[in-house]
Amino acid sequence: STGHRAWLVVFALLWLGLVLFGALSLAPLPGVKLTSIARRVGRAAGAVALFTPVVLVAGQYVYRLSGKLAGRRNVVLLVAAVVCGSYASHVFLPKLSAHLSPREVFDLFEKLAGPNEPLAQHQVHGRAAAYYVNREVKDLDAEFQLVNFLAEPGRHWALLPSERLADIDVAFRRKTGRHLFMPSAENARVSLVASEPVAGKTDANPLTSSVLKDPPKVEHVLNANFEGKIELIGYDLELPQQDYVGAGQTFTVTWVYRVLQSNLGAYQAFLHVDTEGQRINGDHEPVDGMYPVRLWTQGDIVVDRQKVSVPATNPPGKYTMYAGFFRGESRMKVLSGPKDDADRVLAGTIQLR
Repeated sequence: STGHRAWLVVFALLWLGLVLFGALSLAPLPGVKLTSIARRVGRAAGAVALFTPVVLVAGQYVYRLSGKLAGRRNVVLLVAAVVCGSYASHVFLPKLSAHLSPREVFDLFEKLAGPNEPLAQHQVHGRAAAYYVNREVKDLDAEFQLVNFLAEPGRHWALLPSERLADIDVAFRRKTGRHLFMPSAENARVSLVASEPVAGKTDANPLTSSVLKDPPKVEHVLNANFEGKIELIGYDLELPQQDYVGAGQTFTVTWVYRVLQSNLGAYQAFLHVDTEGQRINGDHEPVDGMYPVRLWTQGDIVVDRQKVSVPATNPPGKYTMYAGFFRGESRMKVLSGPKDDADRVLAGTIQLR
């Protein structure tokens, strides 16, 4: 019919337009400027248009096949149910259990610990240890007791709430000069730590790579001083493209700090990525919240890797990055280094396209 042909023409023109838009996004014509988000949308639209005929043909094939199966459709449903059930029981539930149940943690301890290596529990209540561990487990609720236990000669193990890892690691490092060793970070609630490394196992303690004794080299040197308490040595910048970031994308800033004093208080780090009338806000607890400023200790080199998401609505242009520390309504004063008059370190610029 005429109406059917008209709809076919409309869909054909729409399909052709999407394909051309995708091609233009991959290879822009001279004089045609597209923003990065427009190019990404164009590439996605072109891919959808190219795969649409394949999907339509496959859909017709599946429809005809289902018609031939007739009364055997229940068999298809049964097979699908078996597949879903197998995935849930052999993949999903074991991974969920590893995050919530302490059993896998105890199994890991039994696998890695020597016969004479003791285990303690710190603020981990319950009788799970009695079921899963074939040795005496000490209950040490006080932090100093646990740190003294871990600092004794030989490898000692401890089970503690994951939220307490940073505090215990700081206290242990003050006493011994080294980080706790963590053989696995799979459990979200409970962490198993050891006073010494285990041969052949990678250290999963995030503080080991984030709190150092010596500063790494940085691409952008700042040497900014905050009240004689913290020095911002500099930062590295990782962009999704060589020299710019697109709207809707994410870039990474790796800040490197030298801690000049201990007991700094409950400060947070901030990042302002500003242009006229626009701001991308990057307020955060350093090291993904694992090592807040209140725990920073004199002599620490803190490596804070921060991911920043650019809203898709932000216009292109040159943005300026400002960094610093705040507590409530006040900011830590910038004594030296590149800065503005609002106690923010002028870190550099970034191009958004």
